[in-house]
Amino acid sequence: MTWAELEGEAPALARLARERLEATGVGILATIRSDGSPRLDPIEPVFAEDGILIGVGVRTAKARDLRRDPRFALHATVSGPNEGEPDVKLYGSVEPSAGLAGWWRERSHDADVYALVLGEAVTIEWNLATSRMLVRRWLRGRGESIDERGYP
Repeated sequence: MTWAELEGEAPALARLARERLEATGVGILATIRSDGSPRLDPIEPVFAEDGILIGVGVRTAKARDLRRDPRFALHATVSGPNEGEPDVKLYGSVEPSAGLAGWWRERSHDADVYALVLGEAVTIEWNLATSRMLVRRWLRGRGESIDERGYP
């Protein structure tokens, strides 16, 4: 599922996710190491070509991870605890892309570029005053669900 398709199926979720990812320009990318354990690295996702692209240095551990196993999780960064910023998580796999955007536009020989293929997207909006949260979850093939509940 491309970003454009997510926008068509779950526009409010997609809008909020994009706003959070673009607010800082940085997310935390989880990949899978060769031993099956997770690896976390900062990444600069870029919205281009109706999707989300990432560029990873060709000689990095995360590049080796993605070449071997294309699955990922991407979490938008937040500025601190109890700030009330929405939480954003994207899950799926990557596929190679020829897109020239982001830091690799001028240094494409230094990057493996990937488009994110989405399987799941989640946003959580926090109402700190009432201790309530609004969870939007989209799953490929199943659509969007919305659940409001208390926390913790």
